[in-house]
Amino acid sequence: MRIACEFIPIEMPFKQSSHDHKSQDHLNELVKWKVNGRLAKQGVTQISWNDALHRLQMFKNVVMNPYSHPSAPNIPKQEVADAIAAVTTFLDLVAKK
Repeated sequence: MRIACEFIPIEMPFKQSSHDHKSQDHLNELVKWKVNGRLAKQGVTQISWNDALHRLQMFKNVVMNPYSHPSAPNIPKQEVADAIAAVTTFLDLVAKK
């Protein structure tokens, strides 16, 4: 998400180090951003952008965040596959050519 914010580019509130921003900080800024410029010219719509971010947020909370802790719960394989698909869809939108 940090790289997407840099690539678009989206201005982030100043912090001493760019690594002080949490993934949720980047996601919040991406959610507020309106599709324009290069992405709009390449066919990315606001609806597809909002849908991709909604799915990313959902799987971040349900799959990605729990798996980042030592006592990760047993998450069904399909939810992990869906989380990977959500990330792939998001990356495809950001890097659309």
